[in-house]
Amino acid sequence: MANIVPDTTTSSRTELEKGDKPETTFREDVADAGMSYILTRHGRIDLVPMPSDDPAAQFFCYLVLGPETLFDRPDRLTPVNSTPREMQATPWYSPYITFKRWSTAPWSRLPLDIVTPLAMATRLPVLLPTLAFSVAFTYANVLMTVEIPALVGTKYGLNSEQVGLQFIGAILGALLGEPIAGYGSDRYMEWRTRRANGGREPEWRLPLAIPGYVLAAVGIIVFGVQLQNTPSGVWSVTVSRRTFPPVNRRSSHSISSESKQPIVGVAIALFGVQIITTVVYTYVVESQPPALVHNAPLLVVVFRQTFSFTGGFYFNIMFAKLGSSAASGLLAALACGVGLICTFLCLLYGKRWRMKGE
Repeated sequence: MANIVPDTTTSSRTELEKGDKPETTFREDVADAGMSYILTRHGRIDLVPMPSDDPAAQFFCYLVLGPETLFDRPDRLTPVNSTPREMQATPWYSPYITFKRWSTAPWSRLPLDIVTPLAMATRLPVLLPTLAFSVAFTYANVLMTVEIPALVGTKYGLNSEQVGLQFIGAILGALLGEPIAGYGSDRYMEWRTRRANGGREPEWRLPLAIPGYVLAAVGIIVFGVQLQNTPSGVWSVTVSRRTFPPVNRRSSHSISSESKQPIVGVAIALFGVQIITTVVYTYVVESQPPALVHNAPLLVVVFRQTFSFTGGFYFNIMFAKLGSSAASGLLAALACGVGLICTFLCLLYGKRWRMKGE
């Protein structure tokens, strides 16, 4: 299952369609919103079997309803009669009723397939985007997943179902970012390819990640600052109004101020993260030779999951010690700084590194 992203991207899409789309970032937020509803309506006992029942249902449904996407794309100059039999025209229902082992590799290579992706860390065109994406994903996506229940629900006095509704901001942000990240990056690459008379470099896609890192940092700051500035126990979808008493005895006019809710920052951050996600996954696939394409995204997954796992141990401590504004500012600086540095290094030296690696 770990090979689904890279193999689907490389096998079932052309060079100008690889950005549309290898990965999304809002799956956890959909789960949080749904599980909070079940928790409020039916209690904790109904959540116990979900972690095991849901993956089992996905496995059996995909086994029957999901057509195979793992195959070797034939060369465009290959005659039709020499195309592999599984690539030739078949009835529409054939992928759903045909069960076979597509890989011809021996089973003895399975342990190596688990360890081999880690060797991709020696390739800088894969390592640097992976580090940048892992930091941005952790501090813009995982941070929100952890802090929305821990801080937002507590400050505004929300129950479990109401806390789950706060993840709608993350879902909307990712959904709005996906057309730009996938379809938009492919059209941009198509335009660059035409200008270069058919030439194509993977690094041409990387500039699209720069606004993604900036937006992710802006979203993190908006989330932390507004979480600290908005009054406790007063919640609205976008804006809260706070009234202050007169500044002196002679004045009879009170002062009111409006501030945006932190969920607006969540949507901005996830919008940026979705752009980063698609650009990084597509770049690490395009920048590697065909023999290593399936290993590159697996390194991204390992780094992202490992770094994200550690975030939950210090996010709450950081926000408690530093305050929401200072903590969010620090995390935003790290996410944007690491992302921009790694991206510019790949823009400047990526082609040279790829030539040496090949």
